[in-house]
Amino acid sequence: MSMFDTKGIGGGQDGRKANTLEKLHRMNTALRHQEPDRVPISDFFRGGFTKRWQQELG
Repeated sequence: MSMFDTKGIGGGQDGRKANTLEKLHRMNTALRHQEPDRVPISDFFRGGFTKRWQQELG
């Protein structure tokens, strides 16, 4: 089984785990531009990216 398999041992009726179904539902909701069940707290990667970008590009 690879990390990209969404079906595996211990799955529900269609062979997918409950956590996988939640992630798929969340992704489909975002792709349909519907209101999400949760929103990211912050964009934590941006600060480090900006510093590195300024150092490398001046």
